[in-house]
Amino acid sequence: MMKRFFTEWALYPFLIPLIFILNELRSVYYEYFSTGSIDKLIFILIIFFTNAAIYFIAYFVIKNKIKTGILVLIPLLFLDFYFDVFNYLIQFSFIKSLTDFVGFKIHWISVLVLGVFTLLLVVFLKRTKYHFLRLNLYLNIVFGLFLGVEIVKYTFTVIDKHDIKLENTIEGQLKFTRNTKSLPDIYVIIFDSYTANSSLKEYWNYENVEIQTFLKDRGFRIPSNSHSCYNETEFSISSILNASYLNVQNISEVKRSRFSDLVECYRNNKIICGLHKYGYKFSEHSIFNQQKIPNLLDFVFENLYYRTYFYLIQEKIFGLKNPEYKAVNEKIYNEVMSTEKQSVPKFNYIHLALPHCPYIFDSTGKEITDKSICSNCSNKETYEQQLIFSNKLMKEIVDHILKTDPNSIIDIQGDHGFRFLYQESKKDMTEEGFTIFQAIYLPDKNYTMIPDTIYAVNTFRYLFNAYFGTKMQILPNRTTNVIDLDEIREIK
Repeated sequence: MMKRFFTEWALYPFLIPLIFILNELRSVYYEYFSTGSIDKLIFILIIFFTNAAIYFIAYFVIKNKIKTGILVLIPLLFLDFYFDVFNYLIQFSFIKSLTDFVGFKIHWISVLVLGVFTLLLVVFLKRTKYHFLRLNLYLNIVFGLFLGVEIVKYTFTVIDKHDIKLENTIEGQLKFTRNTKSLPDIYVIIFDSYTANSSLKEYWNYENVEIQTFLKDRGFRIPSNSHSCYNETEFSISSILNASYLNVQNISEVKRSRFSDLVECYRNNKIICGLHKYGYKFSEHSIFNQQKIPNLLDFVFENLYYRTYFYLIQEKIFGLKNPEYKAVNEKIYNEVMSTEKQSVPKFNYIHLALPHCPYIFDSTGKEITDKSICSNCSNKETYEQQLIFSNKLMKEIVDHILKTDPNSIIDIQGDHGFRFLYQESKKDMTEEGFTIFQAIYLPDKNYTMIPDTIYAVNTFRYLFNAYFGTKMQILPNRTTNVIDLDEIREIK
């Protein structure tokens, strides 16, 4: 009875979306765990019913359950796992050369090939008298096993979760012993994905001299060898604002972690909590939503689709949400430029989503409207253009702060480097993700305790030791890759 059921009914077209859903929710577990169940339900419904709709449309043409299953097998795998397959095939020299030659058109060519193949298969299936019972049974069994494996893996992911915690403490170390009569405001200004000057020279052949000269003329110290400790924003910022490493050693632990743990680290960070006792108030002008930190636009929800052909259609046809992205950065900039010195000391956290992609500004600040250019994160030329515009904003912000609040501490830095050097070796691409630009301003301009090599976890340890005379321990330098670089391939 059971064998007959599995032989005569094509179940695998409905198993494929379930396999994808479980696999995808597991692969973005740490990002997605803390979001609302309504988003998960929407994602599941969209994927499942889109796949089901394709099956029933095909059934209307073929009018045979088993043949319909065979017909939609490749299209369903194509839609759901497109970039998994594409990233695998691009490793072969022929496919890589073809992709380099035709550029983004490779994705439309793949649709054309699929369309021709599907049409030929329709003709074959309508003409053939063969019933494909054994093949149907085989496919049901294979995809049933795949689903079973994904259920087990997802169960273990949920059970074997990794709780993100701080490795280090600053308890008892945040004791100011000098410069306490008139406490300075503190400005932490993050330019997202701003890479190091040395990297710009090596990989872009760009001398970032103008901004260095500008900052040095205004009394800044520019360390030449600064690094982020993590190559993703949420991890990096949580580490910086706690002056602590996180207990995450590898990508496996990241994928078993909860995004909400990072939210907790950010919201209750030790630096700001420690400054409260000195009367500091917290002011935030950043890409983070203060009610649901962090949540940059629709980053989390869209990430569920990044392996599918639907993602390609959204990014390349409808484009990124550039108006919101542009508005977010402009809003942050305008807020910062309207700040004034207050009677109580403030800790100002400023985080611009620049020069991070999408690249919507040219070097003068004019909006780039070509969506295919905006969303190509590996385009070094447009990254450089947006970085030059970021320098313009940086100058204006610095001059405003020094004019209205000259007795302030300012730390300007990237949260991570440029992560899309696909034309370089994987080693170079990984290392580049940690190199960052950094510039430090102290009111007394005494930088004898500020070294040339700074890892971001030690930023506040160096700053407070240098200016306030604290005895904070300097942590050993290390970096941890928290991104699967094979999963952020280039879309040309």
